[in-house]
Amino acid sequence: MKVSTPKLVIILTALAIVITGTTYVYIRTQQSSIALEQNVDVVEIEVNRRTAVLVSVTLRNNGPPLILEGASLVKIQSGITLVSSKFAPPIILYTGNLTRIPISYQLDREGADYFLQLFTNKGTAIRCTISYP
Repeated sequence: MKVSTPKLVIILTALAIVITGTTYVYIRTQQSSIALEQNVDVVEIEVNRRTAVLVSVTLRNNGPPLILEGASLVKIQSGITLVSSKFAPPIILYTGNLTRIPISYQLDREGADYFLQLFTNKGTAIRCTISYP
């Protein structure tokens, strides 16, 4: 059985749409399934409004010492991780201390909502929401 070129294009396009949709749902499920740290408070989020850069986030750890290994910035509207990085060396959050975490992530100048996720060595995350501007 021979398939004509227009039918093949339609089949391949439909297959690409299904694969893209499945990948999107899988990524959204993975991001939402990360357990969140309960004993860490976000005290301050610093954004340079002139350059539209997320500069830092300040955290207070109310639980046992915790090690931060990396961070990612997720655009809420699309659910896509825009940027992620590893901390080298990892950052230690000591009990009761305020810790400023330097981050230099570019934000959309036209405005968007984001999740900033900070990942720990326990496989958990600290998540905060950022709305810019």
